[in-house]
Amino acid sequence: MQSLENGTTALVRQRMIEFLGGPNLKQATCVHLSNSRGAKDPACIIRPVRQLDYFIAYERDFSRSLHDRESLLIDLDMEYANFDFPAEPYLDRPRALGLQKSVFEIIRSILGEYGIDPLCLITGRGYHFIWRIKKSSRVYGRLVRFGRISRALKRRYCTLTPPVEIALGRAFAGAGMMMEYLMQQVKRTEGGRNTIPVEILEVLTTPQQRGKEIISLDISEYSDPLDTRFVRVPFSIYLKPYWKPGVITPQTQDHIPFIVVLPVWGDPDAMLAKSQDLAAIPAAASQASASIPEMSAGTERLVDAYEHSALYRFHQYFYEQEHEQVEDWPTTYDRTPLDFLPPCVRFMLEHPNDLLLSPAAIRLLTAVLLATRWHPRHIAGLIRSKYERDHGWLNEWYVYDAGSRADFYVRVFAGCIHTKLDRLKDLNCESLKNSGLCPDTHAHCGVEAFAEVLLQKELFV
Repeated sequence: MQSLENGTTALVRQRMIEFLGGPNLKQATCVHLSNSRGAKDPACIIRPVRQLDYFIAYERDFSRSLHDRESLLIDLDMEYANFDFPAEPYLDRPRALGLQKSVFEIIRSILGEYGIDPLCLITGRGYHFIWRIKKSSRVYGRLVRFGRISRALKRRYCTLTPPVEIALGRAFAGAGMMMEYLMQQVKRTEGGRNTIPVEILEVLTTPQQRGKEIISLDISEYSDPLDTRFVRVPFSIYLKPYWKPGVITPQTQDHIPFIVVLPVWGDPDAMLAKSQDLAAIPAAASQASASIPEMSAGTERLVDAYEHSALYRFHQYFYEQEHEQVEDWPTTYDRTPLDFLPPCVRFMLEHPNDLLLSPAAIRLLTAVLLATRWHPRHIAGLIRSKYERDHGWLNEWYVYDAGSRADFYVRVFAGCIHTKLDRLKDLNCESLKNSGLCPDTHAHCGVEAFAEVLLQKELFV
C-alpha cells in the first residue's frame, strides 16, 4: 500500500492545517483528529490536533472533528451505496461518481441560490460539501434556538475533555433540522429523474441495475453527538475499503483502486484520475485550497427559507410531545399492541437488533405507526425504549445517544411523509419482499392499507 508520507510536501501539510482551521497547528480550531474508523470501532484512535504528523506517517486515512472551537461546521455527505455488492463503488468508480453528477450540480445550484459556496471534497464513494458559520454570527444564535438536545446528551457534553458547549450542541442539532429541509429541496428538484434512486439517508431499496443501489444524501451525522463525528482531511488516503466488511475479498482485492481525498476544483469529472494518483497530490495542493469557507450570511438565508416551510411547522409539532419517562415504559411502550401490525413491523419490534439500526426499517415502522395515529415523537420514544434495553447492542449506546438517534430518524421520515415528498410508493408487500425487509416472503400482510391511510388523511395539525 502506498504511503501518504512519501507524497506529503510542506505545501500539502499546510493545506491539511488549513482544513483544521488555522495558519498553524497551534492556532488550529479543530478539537481532535481521528483515524476515520468510527467512534464505536475498537480500532478508533482520537488524538489532539498537534499529532497531525503521527496521522500522516502511521494512519494515512484520517479525519478532523466536526467539533470546532470557533465555528459550527456544516457537512453534507453524498455517496453511492450498494447493499448487495459493497465493493461496487470502488470496482467501477467512474460509474458510481457519474451517477451522482446531476445531483452534485443540483446541490451546488441550490446552495448557490442562498449564497453558500462550500468546500467540496471527492472521496471514495462520492462527495462532501462543507462550510462553517461563526459562533458570533446571528444565524448561529438562531440554530441554537432551533436545536433540541436531551438531558443525557447535555450531561455527556459537560463531562467531555474538552467539553462541548451546550450552545454548540444545540446549534449542531438545529443544523440537522435545517439540513433536512435542504435535502428535501434537493430530492424534490431531482424529482426521480436519476438512473437509480436518490434517497435522504442510506435507505435500503429494491434491486436496480446492479443490485440494491442508491445515491444517499447522508446527513446521519446529525443523529449522533457532535463529539463522535468527523470528516476526512483532504490529501489523506481513503482506506475505508480495507476495513469495511464485505469489500475486500479474494475476487476484489486486486481491483480496488488507490484513492486520495481531494478538494474539487474545476470540472468534477476531471477529479477522478487525480484522486487515484499519489503523485498528483503536490500539484493538487498547489491549485486548490482546503480552507473551510465561512458562510454565515448564506446560511442565514437558508434558515429564513426553512423557518417559513411546512417542514419547520412539522418540527414544531414533533417537539410538542416528550418521550414517556423511562420508569413508565413497562406500562406504556412495552404495552404496545402488536397483533394489528403487519408481520414485518411486528418482527422488527420483537427482534430490534439489528433491524432498528436500518434506516429502511425505521422508515417502515414510522409509516405504519403514523397511519395508526401515533404521534411521531412517541414512535421515536418506542424505538429508544428498544435501544436502551438489553438486545445485544454491545457498545452502541455507550458511544452514541439512543434518544437523539431515534428522534432524528423518525423526524426525517415522518417529515418527508408530512410534506408529501414521500408518496409511499414502496410501502407494499412486493417492494418489502424485494428489498429484504419482509420476514416471510410467502405471505401477504396488506401493508398497503397503511399507505392508503397516510395518503388520504392529514395527520398533523
